[in-house]
Amino acid sequence: MSEASIGDQHVNEENESGGYNYTKLWNPFMVRFGERVVPVAEVEKAIKFMYHKKPKHGRNRITSLSTLNNRFRFIKTENHMKRLHDMKRDGIKCDTKHMKFFIEVEMEMETEKRLANGEKLTNNNYLEMFERIRKDHRISDRITATKKWVIKWKKENFPNEMRYAHAQKDKAKNEQNENKE
Repeated sequence: MSEASIGDQHVNEENESGGYNYTKLWNPFMVRFGERVVPVAEVEKAIKFMYHKKPKHGRNRITSLSTLNNRFRFIKTENHMKRLHDMKRDGIKCDTKHMKFFIEVEMEMETEKRLANGEKLTNNNYLEMFERIRKDHRISDRITATKKWVIKWKKENFPNEMRYAHAQKDKAKNEQNENKE
């Protein structure tokens, strides 16, 4: 599993029980600034703060980089300020990679629970799970999954489950061949 950081907190810090600590900030709607992902609400606050000064001679006065950086640690460079300006003009666009990562983590947690309960999951179950999580969190339908993606995701996250599924298929084929003879 990859690591993403929210502000100054890491998303995948492990707790004592071996699970992950997900903060209340953990949500699918984040904006990427360099290596960090930042909640949309924080970005909105930064934009508002950036333009909070009274206009002088009819033009907005923009807050300095150092002042912004002191208040919002994710703003480090002039390019970050330019991105904030562009977001004010064009609207905030969330990081689609983070949205998919969010769904993957939710799927991983649900899969672990379902496997622990003895359920056998098919690729269609995983696709349905992906769609349900996407809809539950109101994530754009531009974020999609295919059977090929599910197979790759299972190999990365549940290699033992993949081996078990292949062993079960081979066992069933062998039994069919023995019954035919």
